[in-house]
Amino acid sequence: MPRLDRFIQALHEHKAQELVLAPGQPASLLLGGTARPITRDPLTAAQITALVREIGPAGSGAEAPQHFAYAAPGGRVQVESVQGQG
Repeated sequence: MPRLDRFIQALHEHKAQELVLAPGQPASLLLGGTARPITRDPLTAAQITALVREIGPAGSGAEAPQHFAYAAPGGRVQVESVQGQG
């Protein structure tokens, strides 16, 4: 099971608008316009890339922005990966 699935499950359980993974910040859920951390430690760019690669389409690279659908056990989500922000 991809590691990102537990974050997606939290997204659905809390009825959050977004799951935000940004380098140098803890993973967080956007609830009512406010970011609520769901991890204690900040994520690195390499960790985020690894998480997205686990669920991304075959052959997708980390260099370019990506947008794809993913059916996690906790529910279907739209994934948007934007590089160069953080």
